Amino acid sequence: MNNGADILFVDTGVPMYALTVTFELRSKDLRDRVDIAFGGDINLHHIKILRGEDVDIMDIGKAAIDAPLLDMKMEVIAMEDSAEGSAES
Repeated sequence: MNNGADILFVDTGVPMYALTVTFELRSKDLRDRVDIAFGGDINLHHIKILRGEDVDIMDIGKAAIDAPLLDMKMEVIAMEDSAEGSAES
């Protein structure tokens, strides 16, 4: 905590750990200098628990919005200019 971190990321999915980090930072008078991020399979229940608590950032993904992922594949291909479509002056 004395090494200059601007953000501490609690990536456990356990809301109590984020609150423990907050408590420890406050006890060392560092809370105003460090943002707390929370993540780890967050769902809507986690958001309800932490809403209004002392957490600055939540790393949410598909679990938080209950949306399935869309598998996509994209191929990038090279296209050559054709002489027919261009006019030279």
